[in-house]
Parts: sequence; C-alpha cells; structure tokens
Amino acid sequence: GVLKVDDFPSTERVICSSDGCTRSGLMHKACFNDFEDQVLVYLKSTGRARSWSEKQRRQNVWNKKGYDLAYKACNCDCGKGVLRKDVDYKSPRVADPLPQDGEEKRKKKSRKASDKPSINVGKSGVAHSMSHTRTHSASSGYSTSSSLSGSMGDVSNFSSQSVSRKSSTDCYLQRRMDMAAFRNALPRHRINPYDIRMDDEETVHDDLRQLVTSGLISHRISKVPCCLCRKQMQVYDKYPIVDGVTYFTPLEPKSPQRLIPLRHESAVVYLLAVCLQCVLGRNHTTCSNCSAPWSGVNLLLGAIYSFDIFSASPCCESRTICTQCSEPAIPLTGASMLSYSQCSGVFSCENCGHEDTHLVQPLTSYDVVPAATS
Repeated sequence: GVLKVDDFPSTERVICSSDGCTRSGLMHKACFNDFEDQVLVYLKSTGRARSWSEKQRRQNVWNKKGYDLAYKACNCDCGKGVLRKDVDYKSPRVADPLPQDGEEKRKKKSRKASDKPSINVGKSGVAHSMSHTRTHSASSGYSTSSSLSGSMGDVSNFSSQSVSRKSSTDCYLQRRMDMAAFRNALPRHRINPYDIRMDDEETVHDDLRQLVTSGLISHRISKVPCCLCRKQMQVYDKYPIVDGVTYFTPLEPKSPQRLIPLRHESAVVYLLAVCLQCVLGRNHTTCSNCSAPWSGVNLLLGAIYSFDIFSASPCCESRTICTQCSEPAIPLTGASMLSYSQCSGVFSCENCGHEDTHLVQPLTSYDVVPAATS
C-alpha cells in the first residue's frame, strides 16, 4: 500500500538501475525482508555463493561480491532494471520523548564535553579531525572492501588533502583531490563504494595496488592511455586509481605507448587501462568479427582487475579460436561457463591440445567509435 510518514521508521529504500524507473523507492520492512529472502534463496544456488555459509550470503548479498551473482533475482516492477538495497539509507527517527530534568542536565554536560575538538597530530605535524567516519562494503573478485566518507552526498570531501607522494626516482603519483570525474559521468545514486572502488584501512596492504604503483614509479610513469581511445589518464596513489578501470593481460599489447610489464603470480603481465567513456559505452566499442557491442558497465570503477576484462565474456566463436590450429579451442558455450580469471589463463585446445591463453585476443579485434561531441 501507500507508505505514510508513520511507516518511515520501518522501511528500506531500494534503487532501480533504470534512470527512468517510477516504481522503486521505499519498501515496507516486512516486504523487503520477504524480497531479500527470495534473493538469498537464488544466491544459495548460484556460482561461488553455493559454498558460502548462510551468514556469508546475508552479509554479501548487497555488496559487490554477492550482488554480481544475485542481481538476476532482483527484477524491478518497471521491467527495465534491477533493484538494489540502498545501504546508506536511514529511516527518519521518531521524535524522542521529552527528557526528565536530571536527564536533561546530564545530556547538557555530555554535549559540552563532546563539543571539545579532538585532534590527532601525525608525524608531519598536520592536525587531523578524529571525527572522520567510514562505511565499509566487501567487493568482488580482486577488489576487497571499500569506503566513502560521510553520506553519499559528501563525496566531494573524499580527500581533503591534495598532497603528492614522491619516490626516490622523482616520479610521483598524485593524490586524488575530488571525485568530479565520476560525478560528471555517473548518476548520483552510483556515486557509492559499490560502484566505485574506494580506499580505506583494509587497502593499506592491497597487494595489487602496491604492485601497480611500484611498477609505475619504477618506470617513471604517472599517466596511462586508455587502451581503446588512447585518452591519457592520471594514475593516483590510492583508489579509485584511475578515472576508469585498470587490468592485467598476459598478451603483450602492440602499442606505440610504453609497455608496463609486471610480475604477478610468477607470470609476466601487462598493465592496461580503460577510460570512463569507454567503460560506460559512451565511446561505442564493438567486436570486429560479429559487431557485438562491448561495455564495462558492470565493472567496479577505479579498480584493478588481475585478469583480462575483454576475454572474460567471449561474444562469438572467433574469440575462442586456438592460437595453433585455428579451430575453436573450446566451444562458445563452454567458454561462458569459465570464471573470469580462467578466461585469461592457459588451457589446452580441445582439438590439438596446444596450451595457450586462447581466449585473450588483441585489442585490434575491436572497433571504437568515439562519442559525438557537441
């Protein structure tokens, strides 16, 4: 039924992925619980979530790790998108009862004490407010937890200091000053840690980020080109690491730009990046063989993927051809059953037995049409 003001303390907010949706919004708590239970049942029988405990499924269902598997069970009534819980939504609180005289005095005393600023002076001598709060979420694949400072609307305060970090090589990676690039490219409801890789305490020892930043510094590189449209992008010292996504590929790119080889899990890989315009499909990218469009709208923006994102979803049989015998190394239906990292890995051709990264195709197998400019 229609929600009234009195219902707000017992509601949840859901967001539809379609910008034109008029059916999503507030949902009765009981209705939402039934909806979530249905999603959890679906998640229990899907992919890697089959091995999770009930507690893990409930913890992960609305973060990147679980929602990537469960979104197919979240169809919206508008018929154009899928629903997702707004984890930042807080129901308006019911007015508190009037305090007693003694209780009011205690509260006033407590407020006076809390009004005193609390600061922490670091080694650099700069004072930082200790009232900085964070919200956490687990993310999928190769990107762990994420954070945003304050509410969804406070993203402009994501990094209050624009200090650059220099190494002994005099090559530096800048610290991100704001989230303007993402705010200009995305609708407001997507400016959150589930759609954009954020930095928090748990990423201090992030192996992938340390591998990438140390590799860039050692090569004296602070900017990388988009591998599709060649737009130059600044690399930042923390997540989101670029205005787009970065990924590893085992195939040496044929590029006029400087290559950035890295050693990951005892293998040599190359670091490549895709800009926001290309990831979001604003620059039209299609397969040269079947003309199927490629889009990275489901990727976690600003993240580092340790697999080739283009080989993760073969669109036609030509993308499964063996590098040795020129026959399909694996049926297209079989390739769709592989995990993303397996698609980038070495496996044997089912026809000739040759071992190679058969599904990793050169970027020249895609056609890119830049977005029209006004």
